[in-house]
Amino acid sequence: EAQIVSVQVGCKLTAAKELVRFANLLREKHYEGGLPSLNPSLRSLIPWAVDIQMGTDVREAFEDAIANCSNDMDRETAQQPFNAENNVDKITRLFGGEGDDIEEDMDTAIAETEGKLTADELGEALEV
Repeated sequence: EAQIVSVQVGCKLTAAKELVRFANLLREKHYEGGLPSLNPSLRSLIPWAVDIQMGTDVREAFEDAIANCSNDMDRETAQQPFNAENNVDKITRLFGGEGDDIEEDMDTAIAETEGKLTADELGEALEV
C-alpha cells in the first residue's frame, strides 16, 4: 500500500509508510468499534499524501481527505493518535525538504516490489 502511495504521489517511501502506519491505527480502532464511521482506504490515503506533498498542513490535509467523511465524534477520536505519538511532526518531517529526488524514491518503491508485485500488477494497482 505504501509503495502504491509513494509511486502515485511521488513522495518518499518512508513518508508513505508513515501514512499507512497511521491509517492502520485508525483501521484497528474502526474494527474494534471505536471509529464506526472512519476506515481510511487507499483511495483516501492518496489525496492525503498529495495535499501534504503540496504543502498543506498534515492535520488539515487529513481532515480534507479522510476525516470529513466521518461523524464529529469519530473525527475527534481520530485526532488522538496524532497527539499521542507526535505523528504530525513525524509526517511533516518525512514529507519536508526541497529538492527530494522523486525518481530515486520511485526506483526504491519499484525495487521493493520485486517478488511482491509484477510490473503489470503494480500498473493495475496505480490505476486506482
